[in-house]
Amino acid sequence: MAEPGQPDLPRSPSPVFHTARDAGAEEMQAFVGSLRPFWGRALLYIVLLFVGIALIWAWWGKVDVVASAPFRLVPLGKVKTLQARRGGEIQHIGVSEGDRIDEGQLLFKLKSWETWGDLRELEQAEMAFRKAEYDFKRVLPRRKELNRETIASLEKRLAVLQRFMAAHQSALKDYHADEGDGGGAGNDAAEAELRAQIGFRQAEIDHLKQDYLQQKMLFERQLISKVDINDARVRYLSALAALPGRMSEIYKQETAVQDLKRRILETRIAHGRETSQMKHAFETARLRLEQARKRVDRQLEAESDLILAPESGIVTRVEVNTLGQVINKGQALVSLAPASAPIVAELTVLNRDVGLLKPGQIVKLKYDAFAFQDFGIKRGWLRQISPDAVIDETVGPIFRGIVELEETTMVVKGREKPLLFGMKGTAEIMTDRQSVLLMLLSPLRKLYESATYDATSTSAPPQGEL
Repeated sequence: MAEPGQPDLPRSPSPVFHTARDAGAEEMQAFVGSLRPFWGRALLYIVLLFVGIALIWAWWGKVDVVASAPFRLVPLGKVKTLQARRGGEIQHIGVSEGDRIDEGQLLFKLKSWETWGDLRELEQAEMAFRKAEYDFKRVLPRRKELNRETIASLEKRLAVLQRFMAAHQSALKDYHADEGDGGGAGNDAAEAELRAQIGFRQAEIDHLKQDYLQQKMLFERQLISKVDINDARVRYLSALAALPGRMSEIYKQETAVQDLKRRILETRIAHGRETSQMKHAFETARLRLEQARKRVDRQLEAESDLILAPESGIVTRVEVNTLGQVINKGQALVSLAPASAPIVAELTVLNRDVGLLKPGQIVKLKYDAFAFQDFGIKRGWLRQISPDAVIDETVGPIFRGIVELEETTMVVKGREKPLLFGMKGTAEIMTDRQSVLLMLLSPLRKLYESATYDATSTSAPPQGEL
């Protein structure tokens, strides 16, 4: 601060700035001084004229106020979503987005769970048939040969026993022939034979007993010697003592014969049962294999696992893009649009811009596939804005807009190339036209409005004091 009583001294400018300003002033004075008064006034008028023209242009000149939004070309019309009729695994993908397809064209090839089960059943049926065929054609003949050898061995043993029993039966027949009884000669049953053999032994003992009694009676009459009576007695007692052993031997031999016959019969029955079971298993496996093959053939003939195009059209979206992907029944696979559907641009408008949009506004389209610096900017008209928003996880609420295209082709190297579904780009919707002057003054206007709002908010009394 300056002391009282002392005048304020003027501040001296910087030497560099003072030198440059003096040089410029001197040059301007020299230039103006060199001009005549007429040319000086003319130059001033020209400058003022340019300033006036600039102000008039800034006031009356208009620029477009636009809202930018990404877009994608889609067909206008009813888009059909083709769903999977079966669940399974994707084995072939025959289309991609933007392809034109014909009716009946193959879109996907699926290995459904039903076909998977039928193929698994066919595989198991083939394995069961091969096993049954091997048992029936290889194992069964070997078993048959083994059983034949077993039966032959048993029959040999049976023949030996039967020959032994036949000897006793022959002796029995001779005895009955001597006795005059022919009733037992023709009895071939096992029980009758055994009974006859036992009777033969008992008859033999009775014969010896009768012989002994006759010898005893002769001895009492003193017609024979004591030696003869003792000899008859010994024969009788010896036969009587040997009777239990002979009867046991007969029973044992007969039991062995019956056991051999039973074993032969059981072997034959078991072989017949095994043959029947193997034959039944073979026929069952063959029938199962035929049925499994028929089911698989019906699946292939019906083309149940082939997903074909129901009609001609254009693929707008493919939901399944990976081979081996597992899908469920009713899952969306592809979206199809009619082939005659017009092409439109579908906008994705942010929530902050949707309030400025209305149908009929002009839209400038810049395609990513065609640089606008080389191919220009195409035009369209906004026809529709969706009444409801869709929540996007990254940008928040978004609205769908439909833009009608002015042109559906692009001139590339002198040839028209049609626009394709799925092409993307950036759309600029003209929401307003504003003068250049107002646009230049817009920051000042916003600053003024912000200051006015802050002042109003500060001066307003709280609601509790009203």
